[in-house]
Amino acid sequence: MCYARPNKSVPRSKIGGFWRFSDSSWSRRSADTDKTLSGSAQFFDCAVGQEDQFGRKLWMSDIPVQQTLGKQLAGRWQIPLLLVSLAAVAVGVWRLRPTPKPPSFQQVYTHAVTLKELALHSEASEFIQQQLAVPERKPEELRRLHDLMAQVIYAHEVNNAVHSDTNIRRILEHTDKAVAAGELHDARTHEMRGKAFEWMKKPDEALAEYQHAVAKGGDTERAWELRKRIIEIQRTMNQLKPEDLHRAFDDFLSDTALS
Repeated sequence: MCYARPNKSVPRSKIGGFWRFSDSSWSRRSADTDKTLSGSAQFFDCAVGQEDQFGRKLWMSDIPVQQTLGKQLAGRWQIPLLLVSLAAVAVGVWRLRPTPKPPSFQQVYTHAVTLKELALHSEASEFIQQQLAVPERKPEELRRLHDLMAQVIYAHEVNNAVHSDTNIRRILEHTDKAVAAGELHDARTHEMRGKAFEWMKKPDEALAEYQHAVAKGGDTERAWELRKRIIEIQRTMNQLKPEDLHRAFDDFLSDTALS
């Protein structure tokens, strides 16, 4: 048995040297007394469940006791097993995903041509350079890419008033790599190279390239333009005597196939 300690908040009277709580304070069990153990412990110096001097007992509070995470997960081995299973399923699904098929060379080439036709020369040049670095490229594919790269650089330079020495050299380098050993350039490539040599102030090399272009170009309008340019270069270089120059112009104008 334990005795109550004085508390001014509860009505009481002192009898025989002991404090007695008023009967009215014990007439009912209030909701506040039932909810907390700490409130009762202030009045009684006794253990939980022990009777006080009035034959009443203190009971455990219904406030939940905080537990550690380890105690909460003790015996719940299914949770980590479930997580491991889900991770294994995710890895399996990821490995079973379809492998993306790389684009064919023709698709790559068509994309580069589209960039060139849209006058996106910087983007086209960068894209072609990336494709040239692909290890799986066949020799024929590499030659086509070199040829296209020369066209892209030429299209960028042809309308410039001042030409880049680096780009001029690149045109010649890529056109050299665009043909296999022993093969010759076509008329279009000879014309590009002739322009490049003109920009480099090398009329002799330009004249030779234009003559090859005319020989392979046949009786076309473009060949007519190149023949005219050949005569102009020869006149500038003083390679023709006045009578030879007049004869060249007469032959040029009398060519009914090109007139």
